[in-house]
This record gives sequence, C-alpha cells and structure tokens, in this order.
Amino acid sequence: MERKVVVTGIGILCALGNNKVEVLKALADQTTGIKKAEMCSAYKDLEYVKVGISNFEQVELNHPEELDKIEKMTKQVLDEALRDAGLTVQDLEKEGLRASFSMSTSLAGTDHLLKYLDLGKQDPMWILKTRAFISRLAAAYKIGGGFYTTSSACAAGTAGAGIAFDLIRNGAADVVVTGGADHISLFSIFGFNALKSLSRDISKPFDAERDGINIGEASVFFIFEEYEHAKKRNARCYGEIIGYGLANDAYHITSPDPKGAGAIQAMTMALQDAKANKEEVGYINAHGTGTSANDQMELKAIREVFGDFPVVSSTKSRTGHCLGAAGSIELYFSLLSIYEGLLPETWNSRLDMEGDWSFKAANDSGPIEYALSNSFAFAGNAASILIRAMDHV
Repeated sequence: MERKVVVTGIGILCALGNNKVEVLKALADQTTGIKKAEMCSAYKDLEYVKVGISNFEQVELNHPEELDKIEKMTKQVLDEALRDAGLTVQDLEKEGLRASFSMSTSLAGTDHLLKYLDLGKQDPMWILKTRAFISRLAAAYKIGGGFYTTSSACAAGTAGAGIAFDLIRNGAADVVVTGGADHISLFSIFGFNALKSLSRDISKPFDAERDGINIGEASVFFIFEEYEHAKKRNARCYGEIIGYGLANDAYHITSPDPKGAGAIQAMTMALQDAKANKEEVGYINAHGTGTSANDQMELKAIREVFGDFPVVSSTKSRTGHCLGAAGSIELYFSLLSIYEGLLPETWNSRLDMEGDWSFKAANDSGPIEYALSNSFAFAGNAASILIRAMDHV
C-alpha cells in the first residue's frame, strides 16, 4: 500500500509576524515586512539596504554555550508546530526511530564562527559550537531517528521538505519535523551587496524595473506525517505532499541558466513524481526574487512546462528572500492556497515584464486543489514541490 504524506502542523516566524496568527493577519492586511536595515547604518555604502527582518529578539553572543538567533527562532517555531499538530516532545520520544528531523539553512553556526574570528581565533570552543546545533535540537525534542541538514543555498527549504517526504513514503519514518531557518546577518548582506544583487528599495518581482532582492529572515517548520498515522489520532491535515523534483543546471556559480534548464527539470520531475497532470496545477508560488536573471528564466521555464500560466505569484516583496528558509516559507504560502483559499498577490509589482507573459491576478481564481512551490538557487540548484488538497486522500 502506498504511504501518503500529509502536513499536520505548522509553525512560522518571519517579517510578517512571530506566529501563524500574526502572519495571516498581515497577509490579509496587505502589508509588507520590508524595512530599513538598521544594522547597516554604520556603513555608508549600505545605507540604502532594506530587509525583511522579524520582530524576534536580536541576540548578542557573549559565550560559546549561548544559543544564536537561528537556534532560538527554530525552537520557538518548533514549539508552535508541535502544538498545532497536537503533539508533544513526549510523543516524539515515544516514536523512537520512527521520528526524524530534516532542517534547511544557509547561515546556522555563522554567528559563532564570526565571534571566533572577532576574538582573534583565541577560543576554539566557538568553532565547536557551530557544529552542536543539530545535536542540541535532537536532545531538546527527543527525536530518535535520523537528522538531516540541507544547505543547497536558496533551494534548501524545498530540498529538505523533499527529504522528509521521502523518509515517510519510503517507510523510514512515520513523523518528520522539517523546515528551514535563517536570520538577517551582515555576513549575507555584504555578500549580496558585493554581487550587486540587493534592491535599492522594496523588491519588484516580475516588474520590468526590478532591481534585486531584499534579504529576509524566517523560521518555518512543519510536521509531516504518514496519513494513516495522522488519521488514527484524528489530526487536522493542511494538505498532502505528492511529489518533488531536484535538479542542477550546472551553468554558473551564481547565475541561472537563461534557458531555465534546471527549473524545467525540477518542475517536470515534481509532476512526474506525483503522477499529476500540468493542467491540474492551479497555483505556483514562484521563486520570483526580483532579480533580472532569475525572473526572466523562471517565467520562461514555467511557460515551457505549463504552456499557459496557472496563477503565479511571488511573495518575496512581503517577506524578503529568506535564503535557506525561502522554500519553507513558500511551502507555507502554497499550503494556504489550498487550505485557506488564500492566494497572495505579487505585491509592489506591475507585472509588466517585456514580452507576452500572460499573468493572472492571484485573487482571480476559484478553489485551488494543486499547488507548486519553486526554489531556484545559486550554483544551479533547483527544487520544486507539489501539494494537493486533502479531499484527494
């Protein structure tokens, strides 16, 4: 019998709010979480930078044993996801080897590493603690099965969810805690500034005058569960994970293949893995960064795979580009499209890219049964994941 995978719990923290209730309200109010990056005020060349920063406490590390911001964000969101699923740490402990963990991140451990460098490489404990992140989570949440960390740049959140999906459908686990977390850091701001990839204002995905990204921060985690396991405890299900695809276009260390080879392959693989028809997909949460190269490539790839566009939108002008957590937060938005009927618009954009791209407004559609979330990243990494409404289970 085929094992089905459903989402029974969600926790979220991002620029739109510190929990599910706050984020949903911000979405309904058509607000953005993008604001001036105060941490850049001391750097004249970075005064223009705007970021999707949350209201979560800032963390100043003074000792190697202290938790950095990413770990604190992760623990708060894991607690929310478990409550939402009706599970406890004791429940995870009882699952033993049947519970696993799949996390995606780009920056976890970097605050400890930077502190080590700031202190003149005096104390190796700072380096050792960069490696203790997953071990501490395993101990805190009593997860006895495998722990997996994915760091495939901004495709990591989607790739990590694919790993969680595989663990359950292939019989290696019944419950997998999965998601991604990254925070706003000068480390990433300096890097993207050097690449000339940062927007001078709020990003404008798919706009002819788009000029780059706003870096965002988020922690978003889900409880993936085998359907019969969830059914036995009468768990609420947000949707079913039905397929995913991973690819790499091997074109350039940062720029995507202009022809969209990796993106086309990832989306096609997700459809094939799910045994779904392209006509069934009603919504695509696009990677849609607001950079010239990505947006052009992605639209070309979507046209190649789907022909006429389904409803397509990018949410990055609301939250910022959340790096290793980007795929996770966009899976959340995709779940909203099928569970709440909420289709977020591409905020702050005229959707007037040159050519005959026939966009549809995100609020012009009926109920969505199938939704696809795309993540296309540096080094050619591409990932897509497909979900559907629960009435198909």
